[in-house]
Parts: sequence; structure tokens; C-alpha cells
Amino acid sequence: MRTMTCAFIALLAAGCGQAEQAPPAPHVPAPAPQALALELEPLRGPDIEGRLSGELGCSFSGGDAVLAVAQGHVDPAARSEMLIKRNGAVAQLAAVEPGGYDAMVEGAAFAGEGLSVEILTRGRMETGNEQVAYNATITIRSGDAEQMYPGDWTCGP
Repeated sequence: MRTMTCAFIALLAAGCGQAEQAPPAPHVPAPAPQALALELEPLRGPDIEGRLSGELGCSFSGGDAVLAVAQGHVDPAARSEMLIKRNGAVAQLAAVEPGGYDAMVEGAAFAGEGLSVEILTRGRMETGNEQVAYNATITIRSGDAEQMYPGDWTCGP
């Protein structure tokens, strides 16, 4: 009888252990890759108006979209400013180095709001006017994440 009681208690304990197992965790989608958070969105007039100071400017265009706008003062001690848009919000960045407008014409680096943006130019293009334009690449970085876009960097009045 004692053996049967012990076997019954063991069987009951095993059954209770199975009944007390936690249900499987609900499926939680994996977070989106960081690179998607660095995706640049086109800038529109209201995104830009009244946000930058400076006499002359540059813009980065990829395809038909303007992805970055920068302005600088003629003063070589000044730092230029840049606007980009991502995740529906406009970010304002400052040039890493002073130099005013002239320092950004052939490429520049900007930083702020946990981001860094670099414009690398190559191959000057003919514009037929006072502006200068280059084939270029814009690279946006945040931590270890990086996103690059090919396009054109155009500067001037």
C-alpha cells in the first residue's frame, strides 16, 4: 500500500508540474534594423523655411528629392548648419569645423542630435550658372549604424 501511495503522489506531482508550466511567450517582433532609423526623407519648404542662417547654401539631392540643405556665412570663422529629415522630424546639425560657406563647397562634415553626416564629393559637374555641383555621397551615422546615398551636392546663390 505504501508503494502504491508513493507512486500515486509521484504521479500526481508530475502531473501538477506539467499543469503549472508557463504558457509560451507571445511572439514579439524583432526591432527594426538601426539602418532604417537612419533613412533620410525628402525636405520640403516648410521643413526648411527660417531654420538656417547664412548668405549662401548647398543642397544634397538624391534622385528627385532634396535630402539635405546647408547654409553658411561668408565669415571663415563661422560654422555652417545643415538640415536633414528622418523619422518625420527635421534635425539641425552644425559643421564639425569652422570655415563658413567656403569650407563646405567641396564636401563637409556635420554633427548633432546623436548623428553625424558627411558629404564626399567627386567629379565636378557643369551647371551653366554661378552654382557649383559635384557628384557626391552623403553618409549618415549614428553609433555603429550607417546609411549612404549617392546624389549631387550643389552650392551657390
